[in-house]
Amino acid sequence: MTALMMSHRAPPLTPTVHLGAPVHLAGLTVFPAWTDQAMPRRALSTTPPERATITEIPDQPQVDKLLLDNPSQVAFLVLEGLLVTGGWQHRVLTHSWLIGPQADYVLDVRCVEQGRWNGNATHGFDRRRAPLSIRGALRSHDGPPSRRVAQGDVWSRVHDYESRHGTSPTSSLVEVMDTIPTLPDDRPLPAALPGQRGVLIGIAGHPVLLELFDHPMTLAKQLPALLEGLLVDGIRQPWVPTTGRRARAFALAASRRPLQAVQEAGIGVVAETRDTLVDIHGLLDHRNRLVHAAVVNVRHQLIAA
Repeated sequence: MTALMMSHRAPPLTPTVHLGAPVHLAGLTVFPAWTDQAMPRRALSTTPPERATITEIPDQPQVDKLLLDNPSQVAFLVLEGLLVTGGWQHRVLTHSWLIGPQADYVLDVRCVEQGRWNGNATHGFDRRRAPLSIRGALRSHDGPPSRRVAQGDVWSRVHDYESRHGTSPTSSLVEVMDTIPTLPDDRPLPAALPGQRGVLIGIAGHPVLLELFDHPMTLAKQLPALLEGLLVDGIRQPWVPTTGRRARAFALAASRRPLQAVQEAGIGVVAETRDTLVDIHGLLDHRNRLVHAAVVNVRHQLIAA
């Protein structure tokens, strides 16, 4: 039974978020985040099992759908904004999924490579998550996550990256990202701190994204991929540090917020809330427990582009 079916339960709340001292990284202000949510004994895997595959829909590929097959006994997490490369064109996941063991699912995706519709059936998972403007497009319309994302808006934002960083023969976001230097001085990315379960990112003086996980190990594994995607936005932004006051106000706005379940996502459920500042997408497990949340600042220029 999924959390979506448990309508008699009280709505789950986002945890209270506490921030640490920031690190400044090539246009990004990076605040470590901790939460008061009870910690599970084990972290969910975010690495697909070796036998898991992601492919085009057999016999009839569709721009907005991919098939993920997990024949293993392991459940795992795939995240909003994950880039999926290869196949007939590169795609991005529109929301997070909790993939069950010995199951297959049709994933909701959008194209980030407008100029190609050919190739082979098999995809791979890129090491990076999508940059912020693309993730803003995943939040830009009403309705359930599977239907709200306008493909034309995603393509338009990919073209904006091309105009700033150089074009790709197939208008491929992945190829454009490959050409963008992220850390010119080869500094290492910041590592997760003990107990850290999230990160708040500021760009151009304002918070733009808060991402939370239920276990420190999950955050530690995902932090490099998350930062590599965001550096595409930060590297050429004017350097304006985000103050602790603004960051704390954003974290407070995202804390203790009731979430409404809106769509099943594998053996999990997407749950959301939104106001004039924050748009929160959470993923619940079968115990109605929050395992992942991504909070964007709906006023930020990169999200509302």
